[in-house]
Amino acid sequence: PRLWIASLARLIISPLIVWALFRLVPVDPMLIDIMVVLCAMPVATNGTMLCYQYGGDSRTMAQGTFVTTVLSIITIPILVMVIG
Repeated sequence: PRLWIASLARLIISPLIVWALFRLVPVDPMLIDIMVVLCAMPVATNGTMLCYQYGGDSRTMAQGTFVTTVLSIITIPILVMVIG
């Protein structure tokens, strides 16, 4: 359950916070949209590689990479529709 909560926070809550905060700053809206979409990307495989290298919990990291990648197929288009 913690993995699912962390994944949803990474893919939905974090980008919405970035969107809300940067709407207050006078910047080009296109730049804000790019930052939000980049913030909504899934966890990179670099974390898994670093876990292997430094003896971390690579199984949980690999599961997190998989879950965020699968969920991002759904969350990124929804997020783009919300901010667009």
